[in-house]
Amino acid sequence: MIKSRPLQIVYRAIYLILMVLAIADSLGAFSGIPNPSFYVYYTNQSNYICTLVALFELIFGIVMVARGKKQGTESPLSALKFLSAVWILITCCVYNVLLGDITDPSYWSDFSNVILHLVGPILFILDFILFTKPRSIKLHDTALVVVYPYLYVIFILVRAVLIDPNSTDVLYPYFFLDAGAEGYAYVFIYVLALSAVFIALALLFTLINHLTGRREKKVLL
Repeated sequence: MIKSRPLQIVYRAIYLILMVLAIADSLGAFSGIPNPSFYVYYTNQSNYICTLVALFELIFGIVMVARGKKQGTESPLSALKFLSAVWILITCCVYNVLLGDITDPSYWSDFSNVILHLVGPILFILDFILFTKPRSIKLHDTALVVVYPYLYVIFILVRAVLIDPNSTDVLYPYFFLDAGAEGYAYVFIYVLALSAVFIALALLFTLINHLTGRREKKVLL
């Protein structure tokens, strides 16, 4: 547990710089080729959420330091940061296990790919572990971890039905959501399996948050 707010500010500033560059790159800002389907991908959406949470945390930390409170880990967004950490870990795991090939040299040659799928998630998860107030995550918070993923799945499935079938836009960004080719039962099974993973990771993160508080208490004693 690191309570130094100036260190937290520096850490989050570095994270945000990397994220802004990676997001801009993924949108085609550097290549000059726009990516009109950027909003369809869970990877992008989850990274946007984490970026906004980190930005709020950065501003909050600056305000606290300006008020003379240079030590502390409390934050109004602790619960959302917890949920975001689980969501972004899924981004990291699903992509690197099912979709990407970390041993392929081309994986490392794509800046936004490395930041959005690996470096960014790791940095955000470390932020949660290192800078979140101990015992600030409640058990009932874990139940909320599936809300955003379920909304995302509904969005993708409804969008696929409404979009013009002759459109060149991406319909199903991931193979396990391709109801058009595999059927809704296939998607449901995958979503159910991923739900179990989400909840298991949420429970693990909650345990880490509580164990951190227990270790801190022992040190004070």
